[in-house]
Amino acid sequence: MATQTSNPLSNLLTSDLFDIREEKINASADGYVAGEIVTFKDGKYDKATLGATDHTEAFAVVYSDIGANAEKGAIIVLGGVNEDLLSQAYQDLSDEDKNVVKAELNAKKIFVEKI
Repeated sequence: MATQTSNPLSNLLTSDLFDIREEKINASADGYVAGEIVTFKDGKYDKATLGATDHTEAFAVVYSDIGANAEKGAIIVLGGVNEDLLSQAYQDLSDEDKNVVKAELNAKKIFVEKI
């Protein structure tokens, strides 16, 4: 069930209708940063590989920073997100590759918006 609020909890969110869940993640020595795009594999979320020639399927977006080696974290699984606040890996993509990632996220009901 989606969560509603009259004021989104961060600048990352662009809509009042969203679903943020605490989900299992693959522990990472670097942790995760808000706006990082993640994929879903083996029952856990993990960093999506974003690159000019290869990227894994985008499933969700990290809502707030997740510390090193954590096993759970807040993940946006539905809602609008501010494109300018997505991870640097996303920002470094070509426009064509950004469109591919946006399409993958849109299919999961996460809408990337330029505001």
